[in-house]
Amino acid sequence: GLTMPNGTAVPALELLAPGPGYDPLRSTYSVWIQQWAEQLGIPLTAKPTNFNVIVEEVFVADPPTFDMYILGWSLGNPAFPDYYESFWATSGGSNVMAFSNEEYDAAVQEFLSATTKDEAFDVVWNKLEPILAEELPYIYLFDTPILEFYRSESVSYPFTTTLGGLQFSVGLKGAVRSAATQ
Repeated sequence: GLTMPNGTAVPALELLAPGPGYDPLRSTYSVWIQQWAEQLGIPLTAKPTNFNVIVEEVFVADPPTFDMYILGWSLGNPAFPDYYESFWATSGGSNVMAFSNEEYDAAVQEFLSATTKDEAFDVVWNKLEPILAEELPYIYLFDTPILEFYRSESVSYPFTTTLGGLQFSVGLKGAVRSAATQ
């Protein structure tokens, strides 16, 4: 088996992931990760867990007791990616992995203080992303593409291009008008 830097065996680890009934993709990935970890000598058990239990454990429990988890979410507005602060800054509200890097925190403040989009994205690509690529506070498994369809003959939205897509507007139920009422 694999050993820690001090020579002791890697302890048994648990990977919390949504069950197949809730999220078959992430559930399947958790089983694959368990198998690959075992091949490397890491004693890992994939544990199918209710989504709300994972959220409670990851975002609320104090102190958290999880080893690893898999969840899915949207990073929000791609036009201004403020998740660079919330996910990875030491004081970030969604920094559940407790990532802490002084150089990164300084660059985040520079990013947030940028007065132009070009200046902000220069900080992202030349300072923030290189640190994240080296430190790896998160490992992304995949991105699920979302296709949005509507019938233009019978459904009319006031707009169809939104930041992050229509799915983040809860379907825009109040904005849908049938062709008969127009």
